[in-house]
Amino acid sequence: MKYGLTVHNILQLKVVTIEGELITIGSHAYDSAGYDLLALLTGSEGMLGVIVEVTVKLIPKAPFSRVLLAAFDDIEKAGNAVAGVIAEGIIPAGFEMMDKAGVRAVEDFVHAGYPTRCRSDLVMRT
Repeated sequence: MKYGLTVHNILQLKVVTIEGELITIGSHAYDSAGYDLLALLTGSEGMLGVIVEVTVKLIPKAPFSRVLLAAFDDIEKAGNAVAGVIAEGIIPAGFEMMDKAGVRAVEDFVHAGYPTRCRSDLVMRT
């Protein structure tokens, strides 16, 4: 969330097309002229070409990070918690939300200590 979508951190792609042609999309600059094909190619999952090289934007590592697990018995309360965190000006690296079935599946497999009695769980990473 803090760093945007994957495409927001990609500057350039080298792609092999279905015809075997090597093409370059984007540039080393933060913006390039013409159609923005980076999002199209990044999201195509290999259907429009094979990505063989990626130039990414480097972002300084945060001075510290914390992981917070919050369990909610209502999906609306979980959503309100997310809105409250953002309203306080905290921009977390990500939010992950798992429903009861997802939490049980993970807990049965990994035994991570997730609460299994709630209807929904929200994991906030800041």
